[in-house]
Amino acid sequence: MSIIKFIKNNIDSIKEKLDRDEKKFELRIGNSGSLSFSFKGSGTYGNVLKVTNNTNIKAEIPKGASMTLKIMKRRSDEPYKIKELSTVIKSFKNKYIIDKYIINVLNVDLKEDLVFLEYLEGS
Repeated sequence: MSIIKFIKNNIDSIKEKLDRDEKKFELRIGNSGSLSFSFKGSGTYGNVLKVTNNTNIKAEIPKGASMTLKIMKRRSDEPYKIKELSTVIKSFKNKYIIDKYIINVLNVDLKEDLVFLEYLEGS
């Protein structure tokens, strides 16, 4: 199972932990290891978490690396805009920097209003 698919399948328990104001927690992926979640902040439209891969699953990000997960609180156009941005990124020849804060869009789930981005240290 991919990390992103695992997160999507367990989004309700992640949201519950955020509702209980848990700032740091882990979720195990069977015998593969665990994902570490660290709350980074909340804005008008969503909560932002740093997700660190402590598993042997390396499809989206290498072991020990992190990605950013944005969970939208309420419906907005942001996931749609990022989905469009993702399409534009894929057409670029130079994929290094797209925006001041976004380097790579890993996945956008319009149904669940989830956005998976490459994690930038210091953000």
